[in-house]
Amino acid sequence: MSEDTNINLINPNVSFFPINLHFDHIKDIKPYERLSWFKIIKHYYQSNYGNALKLEDKSEIELLNNYYDVLTNNIDFPLESVVEYYYILNNLKERLPSDKSLDHSFMYDNKSLNMEMVYWLYQKFMLSYKQIQKSELDDKAKYSLTKECNAILQFILKNHEGMIQKKLKHLPNFYKEETLAFWIKIINALQQELFIKITVNNTKVTNYSLLFKMAYQVYVFYNDKVDVQNFLANRHNNYYETASDDNESDHHDDFTELSNMIKVKKSVWIITTCYYYCMHLYTKMKKYGEPLTLLKCFLNNYPFNENHDDIVNLKKQLITLHEMISKDNDFIYHEDVNIETKDYMSIIEGKIVPLNSNKYVLISDMLKKLDENESFTEEINKMFKNIINMKTLELESIYTAEKERFWHEQTEEILTSNLQLGSFIDYNRLNDIGNGNDQYANGTSLSDDDLQKMSQTIVSSDYSDIKAVKAKVVYLNEKAIELTKDATTPNQVALKDSLNNAVSNNAQLFQSINKYKHEIELMKNYQNLKTTHDHVKLNADMNNNAATMNLLDIEDPTESLERKIKENVEALKEIKVQRTSILKKFKHNESDNGSTIPNETSSILKMISKCKDKEKLRHEFIEFINECYSFETSTLIGLNKQQQLLVNQTSHLLHDLQSKINTQTTSTSNELVDFEQKLKDAYEAFKEFESNCRECLSYYNSLYELIPQHF
Repeated sequence: MSEDTNINLINPNVSFFPINLHFDHIKDIKPYERLSWFKIIKHYYQSNYGNALKLEDKSEIELLNNYYDVLTNNIDFPLESVVEYYYILNNLKERLPSDKSLDHSFMYDNKSLNMEMVYWLYQKFMLSYKQIQKSELDDKAKYSLTKECNAILQFILKNHEGMIQKKLKHLPNFYKEETLAFWIKIINALQQELFIKITVNNTKVTNYSLLFKMAYQVYVFYNDKVDVQNFLANRHNNYYETASDDNESDHHDDFTELSNMIKVKKSVWIITTCYYYCMHLYTKMKKYGEPLTLLKCFLNNYPFNENHDDIVNLKKQLITLHEMISKDNDFIYHEDVNIETKDYMSIIEGKIVPLNSNKYVLISDMLKKLDENESFTEEINKMFKNIINMKTLELESIYTAEKERFWHEQTEEILTSNLQLGSFIDYNRLNDIGNGNDQYANGTSLSDDDLQKMSQTIVSSDYSDIKAVKAKVVYLNEKAIELTKDATTPNQVALKDSLNNAVSNNAQLFQSINKYKHEIELMKNYQNLKTTHDHVKLNADMNNNAATMNLLDIEDPTESLERKIKENVEALKEIKVQRTSILKKFKHNESDNGSTIPNETSSILKMISKCKDKEKLRHEFIEFINECYSFETSTLIGLNKQQQLLVNQTSHLLHDLQSKINTQTTSTSNELVDFEQKLKDAYEAFKEFESNCRECLSYYNSLYELIPQHF
């Protein structure tokens, strides 16, 4: 037989005809009663808030009402609307302590939001399936609808497993897990049937290798022992039954018709599988004995329904194929044919791997896209902002505390960095660089105000009389030693040891300040201090003027250094501005309720709904906060590194600038620098001495309170 020979199977209509599921005959489903979401939410407010909070107008829940109206006012509503309505209700459910807390009978008196959500998914499934049965619809449109049906049923089975497995008495068989699993197999079979039909009708050369695998998959769907065969064998699964006796026989007939139709479908597709597989062996693989063995075995042993015209016609096509291959084999190839084999299914199962070509859009992906729709989720958050249960509030408070802690840490870091930057600029008087009045231009850094401040600080201090302070400390120390000399108990010994340590610290305290006693004495009298400073400065200025006259024709070597320092100072100031702008994001803002995170509320509620363990939730919250502020924190890290780099560069430039200036000044100028440095060192040493004295005297006060308690 030539490569191009193509013997097309004439598929009967029953191969691709959707099974009538008789949805209109399912009588035990209660009629749907239209909801008033305004009354339901209003009742919730009244039950939970009393008169403190009321739902005043329908416009407050307009989003929910709009989507509900689309479903209830349209005969043919799109799946997208169902999914959006489902998303809104799921958001509401996550805010409630239980899905029954709205205290409203949605369906079957179980007061469950779950039933309302699932109901509309089922309604869309039935609506789409009924459209598939319309003869005027083309195959591609029908195929698209089967994908929709498949997506709905798979989603219900996966996401509402708990409800459908409870076998609640009020739920009809229509909603039970067994029925759902049965429908999924039927829809998958129909989707694959339509795909086969589209493939056959839209390809010039039939791909038997693909077709026999897909045909066998259809048979596998219908032959599923648990979800299909056992379901049909159990009359308790008959969702056409009714509590009344009216037309009871008709309802049983629906179930019988369903069972019989599946038997026909099974037969059609196992025959089709056999035909396509043998055509693949015959036309593509150039085999003759193997397809003849299967055809002979199948024709002799398969229980064909001779009363069904479609089955009879398919059998005739198998016979024709058998005769054609036999003729080629008898006259040309003479391959062996096994006529002893009677188990055709063992041949099929051993040679054919079923291929499921079914694909569909996941409703979970549609929900995820809605989750990413910021405007949509914010509308929902605004609508349900007052619906939240105490347990959720408790868990949400963990998030609030973690965010506050994060804000505090970041705020402290920013303020500290800004303070360090400001201190660096002020201490080195960098704003005065290049203005002709800076300390590096004239070799001085202390103004009259600085001198007055130093003097006033020391004079006003309680510890300016160092000798008197020392005498007081010595007295307190000696008295304490006398009181604790007989220490024996652990507490007494501990107090005595503490006192010994204090003695050592006291000696070091006064030793460190004594080397600055002359400078401190000078600073106690502002007039003497100013006169001495002016005298040293005058000598320095006279020598500087002489040096300047000698350097009139020489380019100022400090100019470029000053320019670079000023550039660095401007860059440092810009860093401070940027950090301060970030600081605003770590503060509450009444205009946006303190939130700078998109979809913050919905994201937190989702995390809470999935995890009730406080510690795990805390870690999730921390990760979420870090992720949400990752841009700000990484920016701060970069700014801090940039600041440190500029500070280091500027410090080096200042050192170079001072060195350049020093080369232009005389020893008298060096005298001024040394003198001022001693004053500054003495001033800093005194402030440290003052702080340590406070701690020292505070220690003795505490000690004298404890001694009477233990001695």
